[in-house]
Amino acid sequence: MRRPLGALLCLGSLATLSAPIATAHAAANPQLARGDTGTSATAVRPSRVSAGIPVPPPPPRATPAPTPTAAPPVPRSTTVDEVLRLTNAERRRGGCGPLTHDPRLRSTAQAHSDDMAAANKLILPTTDDIKAGGFTPLAAWGGNLGSGYSSPAAAVAGWMNSAANRNRILNCSYTLAGVGHASSRQGVPYWTLIFAGR
Repeated sequence: MRRPLGALLCLGSLATLSAPIATAHAAANPQLARGDTGTSATAVRPSRVSAGIPVPPPPPRATPAPTPTAAPPVPRSTTVDEVLRLTNAERRRGGCGPLTHDPRLRSTAQAHSDDMAAANKLILPTTDDIKAGGFTPLAAWGGNLGSGYSSPAAAVAGWMNSAANRNRILNCSYTLAGVGHASSRQGVPYWTLIFAGR
């Protein structure tokens, strides 16, 4: 039987070409030089550098992008203080003295805003609510309510655009106030501004 010479020559030339690579591998890896077949779990694979093939540097590690953080919510005290500041600015323009925040009225107004937010509707405060908050004696009182206003400025502007609410803001017999603000589970803001005079 005759063998094709082309196939033998091709095999021979592959063996010739692989000899320098095998020598380089054996020099870089003594286990292979001793005849170790490299089939054990601890065998070290020859590196690409030892075969003369350049190794590209590892890709740079991706730095995780910083997680954007939402702006912190405005503290409730800042919000209610702003309502009082804006209300006093309107009173000053109307010729009335400023209102002073009373802690008992503030507590009553806050409880009232919390109740409205829980019910998700406006609820009128009563004289009993004011007295239950510890504010006595009570000569005169009034209250402005609001829902849906997105900021203190929007709440005060809304009240100033309503004749009844505007009249309470500009009633110079009121000297004390309490402000409350709360949001419902649906995200609707509720505002309470209680005025009182002694």
